[in-house]
Amino acid sequence: MGVRARIVGVLASREITVLEIDFSNPADCPDHCPRHATFVHRLNDRRSHQLRIHYPGEHPALDRSDET
Repeated sequence: MGVRARIVGVLASREITVLEIDFSNPADCPDHCPRHATFVHRLNDRRSHQLRIHYPGEHPALDRSDET
């Protein structure tokens, strides 16, 4: 069996579509895909014009420990 993708969230409009996807990797290749990704499609005339894929942990979390 290969990688399985399950859509867990969708936001759609005329200009943008956002898909949140959870991945399940095959047992023989457990690190093939990240566990989760967010696909942001910018649309032009109802077709995907630009695609950006964001992965959790791409950007370090802000350290707010010194905030009052």
